[in-house]
Amino acid sequence: MKKSGEILGKKRDILSEKTNVDVNNWVKTLEGKVKDDVGALVDILDSNPEISEQIQQKSVQLLYGLVPEYPNLHWRHIHPEIQKVSRRYYETHDYYTAFIEALKRYVGEVKNKSGIHNIIDRSLMQSVFSGKLLVTKKYKKTDQSLFDKLTIQNIEDGQKMLSEGLVVGGRNPLQHEEHIELSTTGLFSEKDCLDFLSLLSHLFKRLDDAETP
Repeated sequence: MKKSGEILGKKRDILSEKTNVDVNNWVKTLEGKVKDDVGALVDILDSNPEISEQIQQKSVQLLYGLVPEYPNLHWRHIHPEIQKVSRRYYETHDYYTAFIEALKRYVGEVKNKSGIHNIIDRSLMQSVFSGKLLVTKKYKKTDQSLFDKLTIQNIEDGQKMLSEGLVVGGRNPLQHEEHIELSTTGLFSEKDCLDFLSLLSHLFKRLDDAETP
């Protein structure tokens, strides 16, 4: 008697031929609950006799389009604070406003956490992340020893430079130029806004960890 795993494997092989999707390899590239859920859905589609072969194949192809191989490479896991202020604009595809509003929230949180409210945003980033807030202070190696000083300094400097860069190279152009011109010419595209949202999410995560010296 064949084991259920062998039968399942053969079914997926047949499904792969019909859909031009390497189902086994695809599922292997997924992680965690996504992997479990996609695998379960594929098996349901493949084993339900009430689902026609045409619908079965189309459903798998659509699912593959929604959840591609290595989805974390494609999906943006945005910080919750950014989601709060940018979601409504993201949903209407207004990515320029989504980014600007997210950056406003980040600047506001930097001010609140540092207690500095009276200097312009570029100078704020230079000042706060030059020792007033440390984003690496709580981290130690697994054996509780300290990381190399240069490693720590590089991360601290990176927080400062990237934060300043988002103000200067991100927000400022959007405030001084028409968005339609930036989009049409590609000088500052909607994809750039999405990339900056991801970078901002990383900086926000670091800010969550920040402590005073």
